[in-house]
Amino acid sequence: SPSHPNAYPHNKICDYLIAQPVGFNIHVEFIDFDIEDSYLCYYDYLEIRDGDNSNSTSIGTFCGDPSRIPPPIDSTHNYLWLRFATDHSESNRGFKLNYTSQESQCGGILKETHGVISSPKDIEHYPHNMDCKWIIKGHPGSIIRLEWTEFILEEEYECSYDYIQVTDKSTNSSGPRYCGTTDPPVLTSVSNEIMVHFVTDSSFADEGFSLRYSIMNRSRVRRSFKEFGVFYELSLTFDYNLTDRNNNWRSVKW
Repeated sequence: SPSHPNAYPHNKICDYLIAQPVGFNIHVEFIDFDIEDSYLCYYDYLEIRDGDNSNSTSIGTFCGDPSRIPPPIDSTHNYLWLRFATDHSESNRGFKLNYTSQESQCGGILKETHGVISSPKDIEHYPHNMDCKWIIKGHPGSIIRLEWTEFILEEEYECSYDYIQVTDKSTNSSGPRYCGTTDPPVLTSVSNEIMVHFVTDSSFADEGFSLRYSIMNRSRVRRSFKEFGVFYELSLTFDYNLTDRNNNWRSVKW
């Protein structure tokens, strides 16, 4: 916190973002903690969220003397967002923490314009009891396309055991669960943010899945709609010549 170990200033809002590469999560341990105590931490507080912004899942809001130092914290993603806020009255030492990165089996927040998501593997099969969440975020005005390159999961009529499910931020509604050996359809988001959720149980395990994602500018794409829950199969039409007048290939940027 500002001025630590001296008293922190009044009327401050300080936001911190800890970022690591995809494939890592964040471990936090507090070294010192002394923030004005109040009911529900109404006055001065440290807020911590599991993600990259103020709308990410809340881990907790903390205040109080050193006897109430927060426990060690592990993020589930490769980002951790913190806010330290103070009012106009009492001022204490604040906080000091150490953070380290550690390898994670799966999940993360992806912001590159294209990439690959694959299930983790123990030799040939994915592990049991996995709960993996990948969040793909594009810029405002973009959409996200998912195309499956491998898909072999435990098969069950209602996909209750091992499955993939995709959620679009615009509605917070999940599409259908996918399992078995038939590739899911090509999916295109409505909004610029989606979550890919991979769940496995404690019994049978199979080879897993791999998909390619692309973040595309909505204004450059015409859509032919075939609805799958909150997602759509996409037919692409471009107002763009892929070769110049000398028949040399151009590079395409979204």
